[in-house]
Amino acid sequence: MSTKLDIGKIEIFLDHQGLSFKPLKAELLDHLVSDVERRMMQGETFEIAWNQVKDEIPSNHFKTIQQQTMETIDSRFRISRIFSNLFLALMIMGSLFKFFHLPGAGIILLVSFGALAISLLSGSLSGLIVNRGKRGGVWLVSMVLGVLFLLTAYCFRILHLPGANLAALVAVGLLLVSVLGITLSIQKHAGDESLLTFLHSKYATSIQRALIVLLSVGVLFKVLATVKGNDFFVGDITLILLIYGAGIQLLLFLFQSIANNSQRNILLVAICAVCLFLPILNFYLPFTTRFVLALIFYLLAGYLVYQAASSANGTFFLLFAGFNIVHFVGWSLMKMEVLGADMQNLLYNIPVAIIFTIPFWIFRKNKLMLTYWILIFGAFALQFTQSI
Repeated sequence: MSTKLDIGKIEIFLDHQGLSFKPLKAELLDHLVSDVERRMMQGETFEIAWNQVKDEIPSNHFKTIQQQTMETIDSRFRISRIFSNLFLALMIMGSLFKFFHLPGAGIILLVSFGALAISLLSGSLSGLIVNRGKRGGVWLVSMVLGVLFLLTAYCFRILHLPGANLAALVAVGLLLVSVLGITLSIQKHAGDESLLTFLHSKYATSIQRALIVLLSVGVLFKVLATVKGNDFFVGDITLILLIYGAGIQLLLFLFQSIANNSQRNILLVAICAVCLFLPILNFYLPFTTRFVLALIFYLLAGYLVYQAASSANGTFFLLFAGFNIVHFVGWSLMKMEVLGADMQNLLYNIPVAIIFTIPFWIFRKNKLMLTYWILIFGAFALQFTQSI
């Protein structure tokens, strides 16, 4: 008869009970281990103590607990989903009002930002409560706060209020601190999933759908503005949100991949994050600096996606990513007046637009490559006829 605690045997028992929710399983394991240890301290062997504990567990007790837990979690995250859908609906409505010069467009856009803020706050707080045992909660909070300050900055700009630059500066600071914290955490806890990447893995598909909706709305208004013959593009706000949303999604995908496999590229991901977030401070940085940062981001992110996403589409990815870099350099040189304005017709026409849409079909089954291309296409649409 064993006098030593056999935690592995208890884990196997919980697996046989059909527990699939890891946080709940960990909590129940800790409870059972404590109960068995208490009985062993009273002189019982492990087998006798464990059998006594098992005999006191009602039939299907753990399955019932798991079902009740999942229902509670679902109700907590339902608020986040409701406000996320409300954000998309209001963003579309606000863009329509803005395009047709209807009153109330600005208010609707601001309310949509508020709905997104509530969605982020409720989702992150629910994640913190449900997964209290997971590390990295502080980085989740700091990243969410960074996004909220970024939304505040754009709200201030829409309303022409002072303080927009300060809000953007705070946003960039919080986002970079989050990236630094995640980077150090991955280096210190190799293979141990953080709360931020854990929650992202659960909701990445929903986020992807929302990004595609934002991209579709932005491109739709770009087409409408082009047909109307108006350079003012009411979907710029939508595309800017899309670019940074897709950028954060891409970074989290890369952090997850590196945490699970290899840490050798962790510094490159951190550099990508710096190059993604610093251009938010466009009021401090000249265009040439932003051009260099964006170019570094495209190169490094493309390399990391190619390395992380083992796929038969690797050759196609390199081809289209290279095409985007050449196109971006041409556009930037035109904006810096190194190339003439007549390059506009060469860079933006129907054949080029078709080339940029092809990857959506090729990469449709690869989330990492698709996220990268959502960001690329959003930037392509934003650059179209946009002056800097």
